[in-house]
Amino acid sequence: MRLLPVLKSTDWQGPQSGARVHWWLGTAQEPVAYVTYAWESFEGLVYVTQTEGGGIGEELNEIVGRAFENLGEISSTFEIVEADGSKLLVMAGQPFAAERVLVQQHMREVHEALGAERIVVSVAKRGQLLAGAYDGSAQARATLVNLHREAFVTGGDDRVTDRLIMVDDGAVIDSLAISADGAVRGWLN
Repeated sequence: MRLLPVLKSTDWQGPQSGARVHWWLGTAQEPVAYVTYAWESFEGLVYVTQTEGGGIGEELNEIVGRAFENLGEISSTFEIVEADGSKLLVMAGQPFAAERVLVQQHMREVHEALGAERIVVSVAKRGQLLAGAYDGSAQARATLVNLHREAFVTGGDDRVTDRLIMVDDGAVIDSLAISADGAVRGWLN
């Protein structure tokens, strides 16, 4: 069994059940997405709780460090697709695909694959990650936004966030809200 970080939407009921979470996007007062920690098991994920490190006798820093170390060891497989003169990177159907956005080295691989210094990443739901160049064509940006919105709407319990994530040199630098008409403030407008 491996301990790994897990991205969750803020409507996830885990915190009310005692799961250990911290906000990943937004603020502590207005979180946009959570990171929680779970053990992989044959029955599914077993979440670390607030009590004594989830009964595993480790301090929070040890839990977090161990989880991120394990995530960093998972290899990334992705596909590059052409979208109206720009490339989009697709990682779908893989456990912990969305969580790859949490690991700077994984995101640097995405930068390299896309040939872009700044990228925009969709982690609308767990099990998938979609990314494109920040300065990609308007049509490629629209494709990414539409795919992101569809994934979030159909994500059910696997939803993470309705925001797009801006990444520079592998590090998350901002999140971008999408308006009802599909416009993204702060993304080349």
